[in-house]
Amino acid sequence: AHVQMRVYDDRLTLWNEGMLPPGVTIDNLKKTHNSRPRNPLIASACFMAGYIDSWGRGIKKIVDSCLEAGLPEPEIIEMDGGIQVTLYKEKVVSEKSGKKEVSNQENYFPQMRKQKAERMTALMNCIKLHPDFTRAQIADYIDVPDDTVAKYLKELISDLNLVEPRGETSNRYYAWSDKAISELA
Repeated sequence: AHVQMRVYDDRLTLWNEGMLPPGVTIDNLKKTHNSRPRNPLIASACFMAGYIDSWGRGIKKIVDSCLEAGLPEPEIIEMDGGIQVTLYKEKVVSEKSGKKEVSNQENYFPQMRKQKAERMTALMNCIKLHPDFTRAQIADYIDVPDDTVAKYLKELISDLNLVEPRGETSNRYYAWSDKAISELA
């Protein structure tokens, strides 16, 4: 199927040929739902290769990520025999005569770095206070989505060497590394 991508100063628009399967609505896509891949072989290969972690959560994860970043929910519409998704770079502040205007977000990226730094600090403090917490317990404690905590833990373990995983995979918990203890304690 044909895919079109348009990049604008304030948004990214993706259009893919093909309508939603019968019984699936755009609102359903924004929640966890049963997956109905058009091509199960490609979907299965993507799952096995690690490109997707489960079926039926992709749009929900995109919506949640945008909202978590302080961005508007993506706009999803059926159009011209396909589905169009628009991701906005900035917060929409008003609509006039059918055109969306966006706020000037010059400090957008520094704010995102600040938010990440605050979350990483909260994560490290949680591990220090609760060295027996699993990833899910950490996510609940610091009120950050589990997949975001997983991404941050990977960075803290692999890139920064500040955290060490402990225990079996099913009951994995985390501790400060020797480097973290010497540099941050």
